[in-house]
Amino acid sequence: MFKPFVFHPISDTTVRMGTAFEINLPRDYFRDVDDERLTYSISQNQPAWLNFDSEKMKLSGLPTMEGEFEL
Repeated sequence: MFKPFVFHPISDTTVRMGTAFEINLPRDYFRDVDDERLTYSISQNQPAWLNFDSEKMKLSGLPTMEGEFEL
């Protein structure tokens, strides 16, 4: 059994604090050779201002703090 892996990566993205953003993720961002159906979500440890729409594969938000965040 294999773990899902990043199949279609996106470039690093910089967003500005106080400025709304949207990032569209490719539907095949991850791939699992054992199972075609994956469920996408973000960690509960992510900032409160970060939203993820799994149906549209879209990250969005209005950053209220500075920092580097890895998703």
